[in-house]
Amino acid sequence: MLVGWHNLGNNDEGTRHDVSSINMYSGYNSRTLDGDICKVTLSSAASAATAPIDTGSTPLSAGTTLTVAGWGNT
Repeated sequence: MLVGWHNLGNNDEGTRHDVSSINMYSGYNSRTLDGDICKVTLSSAASAATAPIDTGSTPLSAGTTLTVAGWGNT
């Protein structure tokens, strides 16, 4: 998996990490692509630049575990 990869046309961008597991969402529908999400667990810790997250009125502190989202199908 590439962490910190932003330009789909540049395979040299980001840092490569081994994946220890992939858990697909049980509600995934391949016909409609509803629920097209999965949990990817890396074999080692990764560091990447942070992105601002709108949490509404819920403050976040350092060390808070968050969900990471990407683009594409499955």
